[in-house]
Amino acid sequence: MKTELALIFLASALAASACGNVQSGENVQTLPPDSLQAMANDTSFIDQSAGMEVIEGLNRAYGDKPGVVGGFIGNGLCPDYLEGMWFDGATLVLQVRGDTLQARRELEEAAGSGAFRIEQLGCGRLSQKQLHALVDSLNARWDSIDPAVRANVMGWGATVDGLEITLLLNTPDKRREFREKALDSPALTFTGTDGMSVCRRTGVRDTLGVRIIAEKTLVARDAETAAFVLRNEGSGTVECGESYTLAYWREGQWRVLPSSSFFNAIAYVVPPGKEHRFVAHLHPLVNGGRVGEYRFFTDIEINGQKVTMMAEFKLE
Repeated sequence: MKTELALIFLASALAASACGNVQSGENVQTLPPDSLQAMANDTSFIDQSAGMEVIEGLNRAYGDKPGVVGGFIGNGLCPDYLEGMWFDGATLVLQVRGDTLQARRELEEAAGSGAFRIEQLGCGRLSQKQLHALVDSLNARWDSIDPAVRANVMGWGATVDGLEITLLLNTPDKRREFREKALDSPALTFTGTDGMSVCRRTGVRDTLGVRIIAEKTLVARDAETAAFVLRNEGSGTVECGESYTLAYWREGQWRVLPSSSFFNAIAYVVPPGKEHRFVAHLHPLVNGGRVGEYRFFTDIEINGQKVTMMAEFKLE
């Protein structure tokens, strides 16, 4: 079994998120060169202690950053032939370029353990060191990239054998636009919706004395946001968060509008007689400001009872 660990690199204006890559139906676990902090997507326990002991031994031999375990690849103390490491289940895999027999002898001596597997690099496959160099290149260029391209990118990060780009709208045109204006490499893979996912959510506008309305039922097609007001005119207490879903009418169906899925994990309490204002981002640079009918959905609780509220508006 393979499990995934991935460090996601985001521009400062973007929210941090997990961005793992699935290779041939299996999850793979990578270790970034500057940190071992990661996010696991498999709750089953895998004993990787032997591999971690190898990493700690190599860190003692090659590390130059106190307090950072695994940040030795690419520094002046680490052998040039060691270009990456990742876990295949419980087994630590060290990526080596060149003579693997000599590398194994030297790495075993440095680590004080042979509890690892050697992966010889070549045949066009990029190492973790090379992949993180691509990440660094994209980070350095980010602010100079076309704003329309940046608006469509949610995040990026190195996987075990690629650089994964997460897009709001993932279509052939948007992928080509990213390659032409941001970064191009055979190592790139893309994730994200194509904007045609059917929205099967339903909601109510008014229930138990609680109602929701759009501040403006007609919104300019180039507007960045649309606002909605939840009013508690009942006797119960309402709780809500910041998450929402937008849908738009296209080709005879309601479809989910590509939008950020990252929201602050915060709860708001709306007592009787009070209201709460939501702001939804329309991403016109990505979605093209398509005119027509739209819906806003958000989940709330009224005295502990879960309810989905819905408000309608139009882009013109």
